[in-house]
Amino acid sequence: MLLPRIFTEYKSYVSHYKGKLAVVPMRADDFSLNLDAAERMIRQRTKAVILNNPNNPSGIIYSEEELLLLTKMLKEAEERVGASDLSDL
Repeated sequence: MLLPRIFTEYKSYVSHYKGKLAVVPMRADDFSLNLDAAERMIRQRTKAVILNNPNNPSGIIYSEEELLLLTKMLKEAEERVGASDLSDL
């Protein structure tokens, strides 16, 4: 599951490993996380969730509240959560 905007290579990575990419739409009015849509898309077969923060190219930085709610959803779904800050590279 991918929370947009997306690094275009993610699509090819998922395809290479025979995965199915599910992209969660952002809220149109303010580009915030659409947590309702994300919650509906988390499935038993979800293997990974990719979140870009800050979101490029919109520049949106998700709020602490949004990130905590997403983390709670993933924990309830027993999803593993990992993080990488590529901006430090």
